Amino acid sequence: MNSIFIKNLPTITTRDDILNFFSEVGPIKSIYLSNATKVKYLWAFVTYKNSSDSEKAIKRYNNFYFRGKKLLVTRAQDKEERA
Repeated sequence: MNSIFIKNLPTITTRDDILNFFSEVGPIKSIYLSNATKVKYLWAFVTYKNSSDSEKAIKRYNNFYFRGKKLLVTRAQDKEERA
């Protein structure tokens, strides 16, 4: 799977911020950024063009501080895997 899940993004984070930051490990195919209001953090899904890049991103960015917030970065799971 080429997608990663990112939790605990600062509420001011934009799609461009994610693109610029996470594309350092490889080309990105798509980004989904939550748009919830009244929360303390945002979350996102990033899909890389190559699965090896998603593994690199997890290793590099999990527990990484991004604008003062410690990120949780894991492999994205579908509904069956989460159940």
